[in-house]
Amino acid sequence: MSKELNTGKREAPAWVGTPHGRFVYVVDGWQNEFHLRDHLGNTRVVLMEEDTGTLATLQQNHYYPFGMLNPSLSSVRKY
Repeated sequence: MSKELNTGKREAPAWVGTPHGRFVYVVDGWQNEFHLRDHLGNTRVVLMEEDTGTLATLQQNHYYPFGMLNPSLSSVRKY
């Protein structure tokens, strides 16, 4: 577990991993992220569940056949 986004007001993890992705703690509660993986275990798409119940794409990854990330086709969010 990581404490990188901890608010400092309490000792709590910034995120908790789950089999389908992770829960990320934001200022007003927990946000659900779904990680869609390929047969090799590489994360291809990261989706976030919004308050309205819809899914928004946070990140999209494309890989070369030999496994390296193809940055020209991928959209990685900036932290």
